[in-house]
Amino acid sequence: MWETDFKDILLTPTPTMSREDKYALQLMEDNIKMVDGHYQSPLPWKPGCPEFPNNRDAVMRRTNNLGNRLLRNDVLMDKYCSTMAEFIQKVWARKIPDTEFEAPIGKVWYLPHQPVTTEQKPGKVRLVFDAGARYMSTSLNDQLLQGPDMANGLLSVLLRFRMYKYDDFLLGADSISEGKRIVKQTSELTECGGFHLNKWRSNSEEIISCFPEKDRAQIQANVNLDPNRVERVLGVVWFVIEDCFGFNTKLKTKPATKRGVLAILSLIDLMGIVSPVILQARLIFQELCRQQLGWDETIVENEQIAWESWTKAIPDLSEVKLPRYIKPNSFGVIVSQELHYFGDASQVAYGTVSYLRLTDENGQIHCSFLLGKSRLCPIKTICSLPRLEITAAALCVRVDMFLRRLN
Repeated sequence: MWETDFKDILLTPTPTMSREDKYALQLMEDNIKMVDGHYQSPLPWKPGCPEFPNNRDAVMRRTNNLGNRLLRNDVLMDKYCSTMAEFIQKVWARKIPDTEFEAPIGKVWYLPHQPVTTEQKPGKVRLVFDAGARYMSTSLNDQLLQGPDMANGLLSVLLRFRMYKYDDFLLGADSISEGKRIVKQTSELTECGGFHLNKWRSNSEEIISCFPEKDRAQIQANVNLDPNRVERVLGVVWFVIEDCFGFNTKLKTKPATKRGVLAILSLIDLMGIVSPVILQARLIFQELCRQQLGWDETIVENEQIAWESWTKAIPDLSEVKLPRYIKPNSFGVIVSQELHYFGDASQVAYGTVSYLRLTDENGQIHCSFLLGKSRLCPIKTICSLPRLEITAAALCVRVDMFLRRLN
């Protein structure tokens, strides 16, 4: 969980890469090229020549099982065939000539795939290729270098999303004209590399009207924004018109077991807006672990009462709203900004919360919530309260390091 939330935090001034990561990066830099208006790069094979066993029979068994599944579901079959037809039409897939099946032994690997659907996109079927499928103790992933992690963490993306008045983007703008300029330049630059940006959305009607309808997110196919619609942003809900964050509090029905509690705890709140609420559920789960309860054993007595009380209170979170933009629209030119941290600990948990204090040229002061983090105390280690308070202070320092690197 720490690595997921704070992968950007490093105690060294610059990130260090392993020898394999450096090799993978150099491989890309030396071999990437432009072909027919698009970038083409080689697979990042591990040093040496990969030797694959013949996994055709194993993959054909999975393919036959998939075929039987599709025959039992006409709707899924239609969507699957439509998606595959799109792959062929866009030349993402092609029929392999018989002559290409005569590749040298050890140089061929068959890749199984399956259709995947999501509740958020009920009419869409994705084809997911299983590069981790193993056969005789190996897989395609085993033969490839992972390479350095150069992506922005989700938490970093969310926090940057709050820094500008306008754009659904890693960048933003504090004026409509600046927003239009950034959009135009970004689109032109990515088109040069064969990347076409689409699914744009914005809290500004004037900015979103710059895009053709086909390039807008479905919710904003029309310039007038529907005030009753919302957009999901990395686990929280973005109310476009109000320009604020909220939560979808419709919990899926799960059995009152340790497995069911853990499934509910997957509620994503990276910024820790409702961290004190989630902490209560984590304490219940920790107690079930302390009791060594089986994954599918029914919760009883005190924990069952606490869990039912918590799930009944969750709908109240729909009333919690947090402004997306970190300063009021009426705020003037910022003359000073300060980060403030509060950390504390108890015998069961510790945590921190951070705020940004802004002062404008007119002497107005505004404080914005930035980030909250809570952690349970370990079950097997008895820690003194002073030590836990020091741990909370250390958490404040690490959060500060993380936030300062966002600029």
